[in-house]
Amino acid sequence: MKHCMYSTNVAQINVQIDERQYFPGESFHGNVVFRPKKTNFKALGIYITFNGVEYCDWGYDGEPLEGHVLNNGRKELVLFEETHTLWGVEFGTPKASGQNKVMAIEDHVYPFQFEIPRSAPPTVSFNNNRCYVKYNLNISVLTNKFMGQAKIE
Repeated sequence: MKHCMYSTNVAQINVQIDERQYFPGESFHGNVVFRPKKTNFKALGIYITFNGVEYCDWGYDGEPLEGHVLNNGRKELVLFEETHTLWGVEFGTPKASGQNKVMAIEDHVYPFQFEIPRSAPPTVSFNNNRCYVKYNLNISVLTNKFMGQAKIE
């Protein structure tokens, strides 16, 4: 089991997934362990996003490749993206329609599962890592004041 620990100013986040190679069409699952750092921590929701992104940097300042957007000097193309609600207000619901919920200072365990799209390319890198495909898990915490994130690559 692979553990990725992140500490933010509001919480300790531990993402646990089986450490093995996955292939297109397969499902993977794990747990997000969320532990607030403050008494009476209030949030609207906790979300997990799985995406695949192609990055390309050919070392020139020309126009991005078709379909890509320019981000910090790299060309990016989001191949797919899927978000699940782990806790709280359903993802995509306007903030104004939700109320903050209080979380105790203890470990809150949220299981998740995603399927890798059959059309997903392998994680690859070429041309001295100037072009590559990467898969990410992002954990987001939404409150009335901010949206915090932790990224697992």
